[in-house]
Amino acid sequence: MPEFTVETQSLKRNASQLKGHAGILGHAAGEINSLKNQMHFSGSFAQIKSSLGRIATALGSEKSKVDALGNALGQIASRYESAEREIAGTQKKPGVSIAWLSGMVAASGKIFGVESHGEAKGDILGGSFQASNDSGLKWKYVTGKNGKRIKVLDSASLVDAKVSGEAHLAKGSAKGKIGPAEGEAEAKIATVAASGKLSMTLFKNGKLDPRLEAGVEASATALEGSAKGSIGSKDNNVHGRAEGKLASAAASAKGSAGRFTVEDKTTGEKKTIIGVKGEAKAEAYLAQGKASGGFSLFGVKIDVGVTGKAGGAGVSAGGELTTGGASGSIGAGLGVGVGFDFSIDWSGFKPPWKK
Repeated sequence: MPEFTVETQSLKRNASQLKGHAGILGHAAGEINSLKNQMHFSGSFAQIKSSLGRIATALGSEKSKVDALGNALGQIASRYESAEREIAGTQKKPGVSIAWLSGMVAASGKIFGVESHGEAKGDILGGSFQASNDSGLKWKYVTGKNGKRIKVLDSASLVDAKVSGEAHLAKGSAKGKIGPAEGEAEAKIATVAASGKLSMTLFKNGKLDPRLEAGVEASATALEGSAKGSIGSKDNNVHGRAEGKLASAAASAKGSAGRFTVEDKTTGEKKTIIGVKGEAKAEAYLAQGKASGGFSLFGVKIDVGVTGKAGGAGVSAGGELTTGGASGSIGAGLGVGVGFDFSIDWSGFKPPWKK
């Protein structure tokens, strides 16, 4: 089956470059018009003045064409991204995003003869809000005993609503690329966020499954940020990442009532019970952060991370081994906690002797 890839970020960079070229053409047209208007001669000079006017007009026309091309290229990239998200089933419900002041700047060119690109954006006093409701009847097709596909009820819910929102004093991000090296960074100041969920289900996965679920989460952080960078190709590179929070707190609560499937840890037997269950937790840290780094060699990705928290308590450990790789983690709290994790992914291994 034919495959193709559309690099929307490259399209957007080209659109930005075209807009910049359009600005240069417009500036040149203005300068020529200004020069023309300063000429007060007759005879052959009048012909020069007329020629300058025609040149300025032509430049203005080209400026409009290049500007329109840049706008169209940007719209193509945005529409492709939107269609791609919709096909993948990750298109978000319409939400509202506002900011008192926002902006973005991008530039491309050469640094010491090496192709480079950079862009930055941010806003002050901003926030967003999003809500959705997917309640109702949902159907699916199955193959019947006679081999024909029939439509059956998959789920039925009276309420399946989600709501979320966040507000911040300021946030911003920047990213750039110079030859094989690239990096990104982002930060937020004074962020608060909250979300909630409520669902009342009668029928799920083709079976009678009456259940009521509800949950809320809230968090607040004075300062948070992250940065990452890499140098090399996709299969052979060195990369790193760091992130952290200062003065953060979070709380959550959730509960449900209805039918649940549980498994006996001793016998492995599964059975259905009716009841209620709930969970609530809260945590606050003066500071917490994580740094990780690694490299890729012949498509094998190796990463190691270190985490730290001041003002928390807890202990955890875990790991897994699959045909595609291995990973594990161990952490300890009590005042100042330090944790370690690692992962090795050999699913993309490309032997150097195979092209």
